[in-house]
Amino acid sequence: MASLDRTLKFALAKETAVSTWTNEALQEQWKQWSFELARHRLTLAKILPDALAVTREAAFRATGLKAFPCQTRATIALLEPAITEVATGEGKTLITALAACLLALPRRGVHVATVNTYLSERDFEFATQIAAQLSMTVGHINRDQTPAEKRAAYQCDITYGTGYDFGFDYLRDQLALLKHAQRGPTYRLRNLLTGKAHTEAEIVQRPLATAIVDEIDSVLIDEAASPLVIAQNSTERTVPEVYHLAHEAALKLQEGTDFVLDARGRNARLTDEGRAAGNQLPGIPWDALVRPWHQYLTNALNAQNAYAQGEHYIVQQGKVVIVDEFTGRAHEERSWQQGLHQAVAAKEAVEIPAESQTAASITRQRYFRLYEILTGLTGTGMESKKEFHHFFQLPVRPIAPNKPSRRIHLPDRVYQSRASMLQGVAAEVRERWQAQQPVLIGTRTISISEDLSRILAGYSIPHRVLNARQDSEENDIIAQAGQPGSVVVATNMAGRGTISASV
Repeated sequence: MASLDRTLKFALAKETAVSTWTNEALQEQWKQWSFELARHRLTLAKILPDALAVTREAAFRATGLKAFPCQTRATIALLEPAITEVATGEGKTLITALAACLLALPRRGVHVATVNTYLSERDFEFATQIAAQLSMTVGHINRDQTPAEKRAAYQCDITYGTGYDFGFDYLRDQLALLKHAQRGPTYRLRNLLTGKAHTEAEIVQRPLATAIVDEIDSVLIDEAASPLVIAQNSTERTVPEVYHLAHEAALKLQEGTDFVLDARGRNARLTDEGRAAGNQLPGIPWDALVRPWHQYLTNALNAQNAYAQGEHYIVQQGKVVIVDEFTGRAHEERSWQQGLHQAVAAKEAVEIPAESQTAASITRQRYFRLYEILTGLTGTGMESKKEFHHFFQLPVRPIAPNKPSRRIHLPDRVYQSRASMLQGVAAEVRERWQAQQPVLIGTRTISISEDLSRILAGYSIPHRVLNARQDSEENDIIAQAGQPGSVVVATNMAGRGTISASV
């Protein structure tokens, strides 16, 4: 931490002189540093105090915001690189923009990965103002863009987007390269000579140089085992009657006799009796099966016993949409594999989607390890300090807030049942609402948020609910949160702001 303070001291000492420079002088100095760094004639460490002073001044001129010393210290920590622990509300958007500009000096591309599209669009617009002061370009990617639009965004000095959009673009590039390679050396040579080798393959990303990841512990630790998968639908694998029959058959099987659930209640296992009973059912379309019949039964049992609407998924416009168990967000682009998604759809009596075959996949952890430089921010980095050191060889740097926190940590309360817990929370909310104190309640699942909402309605307490069902209302709900007397019940969604209580 001493090195952070020393660099900060030198940077602040140079600010008075830098503040007298014209905009043209700032840009000219930035271009000179960029030229020298791109040709390895200079290192960022050697010019860091001066470069920090210039970026702080550029940010002030563009936005009117002068980075606090703690924000500058956090920026320096990101450049180490290190996992930077910054409390919510301490200005991570500004910190990230400053770090992105500095890391983009060699003009090799910096990817800023956020947890949702709203944040990526907001932070992109903010960073664009600062980058313009330094004659740098900023791009933004989203799933609706054409390959040409994405390629243009990736050619910018800094590119904002969600972590999964970056990952999926990488997978699509790998598939395009594979398809390109399979066409043979003559085809590749012709395109190379005509300058079309990468254009026709629709490659959008440049080599992965630098990534700054927001809520990095959520992305790399909590969701480490959740792969990004590009799948291809196969109607030949999907006969809806099979899943409906498996669902009806599973309803007749008895837990303990025909099947057992594991300790977490997440995986069913058929007993010998259950498998025999399932195989004797009339009307099984054996010729239409693409896997053993007992696997269809197991999927149906898991759909009925281990996957709950409002917790693991929601039904939206006649489709089963997965809800991320770590962030509470709905993900239309995701689907469970090996027939499980179809089993859940049969349970909910909605249209059975076509099964898919995996074309390409990669875990988030493996994807981000492909970058030459990886850094990120979170409010809870110290909790995963050992994992960051073991898997990524990255230290965690906690940054003290600009002002001492006045948060009061009350002792935990333990209730005998979920119903009594929700009643206790509602009584606490009513007391604070009557005193016009704003309240934000974090819940683990959608179903709990909606149960609590019904209790609050019974108390005639005006409130808003924010979960995967209200994604489209997110901006408005967040804008009103914190007003005197406001009450918001939200699932614990990474990147949506402060959660003051956890249920």
